[in-house]
Amino acid sequence: HELVELSLQRDAVRNLCVAVSEWGERIIFLRRLQEGGASRSYGLQCARLAGMPEDVVGRAKELLSELELHGAVGKGPQLSLFAPPEPASEETTDVPDGLRQMLEGVQPDEMSPRQAHELLYRLIEKVDR
Repeated sequence: HELVELSLQRDAVRNLCVAVSEWGERIIFLRRLQEGGASRSYGLQCARLAGMPEDVVGRAKELLSELELHGAVGKGPQLSLFAPPEPASEETTDVPDGLRQMLEGVQPDEMSPRQAHELLYRLIEKVDR
């Protein structure tokens, strides 16, 4: 929504979105650009289309409902998806050396989505061995 607002403030900025058709909780991208911003966020539907596990999408839906119930959606700072994790307790620090070495020096905020995707697949391959 900040991008929609920016297009109203700057003449050089134009806002387009992909037309979407909703069917229940599913969406279909109509492969047509239209002026303006999306009428709402389709984050949960996009996560489902991207193959996120259903329990993750379900939990996100619960959290969104909770935020909407308390009027917290769109207010205050957005939480960073890449914020450093809380320090792990001793029980969860048992990481195999190979994985630890692969993750050493990784800076998620400096990675492209493709680099992050490739690293994830390398980690999965390492765990499956």
